[in-house]
Amino acid sequence: MQTEEIFSLTGVRFSYARPPAPPAWALDGLDLTISRNEALAVLGANGSGKSTLLRLLDALLYPVAGEILAFGQRLCEAAMAEEGFARRFRQQVGLVMQNSDAQLFNPTVLEEVAFGPLQLGLPDSEVLRRSETIFELLQIGHLRHRSPDCLSAGEKKRVAVACILATSPDVLLLDEPTAGLDPRSREALLDLLVDRRDAGQTIVLATQDLELVRELAHRAVVLGEDHRLAASGPANEIVGDRELLRAANLVGQERRPRYTITAPASPPGNPCGRL
Repeated sequence: MQTEEIFSLTGVRFSYARPPAPPAWALDGLDLTISRNEALAVLGANGSGKSTLLRLLDALLYPVAGEILAFGQRLCEAAMAEEGFARRFRQQVGLVMQNSDAQLFNPTVLEEVAFGPLQLGLPDSEVLRRSETIFELLQIGHLRHRSPDCLSAGEKKRVAVACILATSPDVLLLDEPTAGLDPRSREALLDLLVDRRDAGQTIVLATQDLELVRELAHRAVVLGEDHRLAASGPANEIVGDRELLRAANLVGQERRPRYTITAPASPPGNPCGRL
C-alpha cells in the first residue's frame, strides 16, 4: 500500500542572512519526505538546523532556494496569503516551540487553550467542548484559571501541547519537547505522545534526546554540522550507530576517567572515620 506524503522537500536551502550579506546556510540542499501517520525524529547538534526545519514546515519561514510541498501544494508566501489555504494549513499543522514562554501569552490557561480554536472560527460551544476534552486528556483541568506565568516548566509544556492539540492538527511538530523537564513531567509527555502516535497522528520532533527517539519514533534523520542531511533510517538503527552519532556531535568520545578518587584515610585510633 502506497503511503501518502504530507511534506516533500527538494533542495531546500535557508539562510537567516539577507543580501547584501553573504548567505550562511542554516539548511543546505535538504531533500526529505514525511509521510502520513509517521513519527519522525530530527536529530542534530546545536545549530545544525533542526529548529529551522520545523519553522519551515510550519510556514513561519520560507526557503530561499528549493521547494516544499505540503499536502500536495507548494508551501510559500503566496500560498499562505490565500485565506482558504492558510486556514486549512493552520488547522492541519501545529508547532510546539522549545521555549514554552514564547508560545504562551494569554492571561489564563483556559484562554490559551481556547485561542487556537477561536482563531479557526469555531463556534463557542465547540471551543468549550475541545477545551474540556484537552483538559481531561492532559490532566490539566486544575490549571484552567491559573496564569501561565505561574506554572512550572513541565506544566507550561503540557499547556503548550494542549494549545496545539485543541486545533486537532493532522501534523504535530515538536521542538526539543523534553528539554528542561523533570523525570515525572517527561514521562507524562512521552505517554501522551505515544498515545498520539498509536492513534495515527503524524509527529515530527527535533531533539537530542536519544532515548525519546528510541521510544517514540519510527524513523530518524540526522542533520550534520554542515547543515546537510547526514543519514536517514529506522530510528533504532540510527540511535544505535555510535560512529554516526559521534560524527554528528550527538555523543562524545568514550573515554576512561582521567583521575582516580580515593577515600581519605581515617585518623589514627578512629577506624570508622567518625568525628
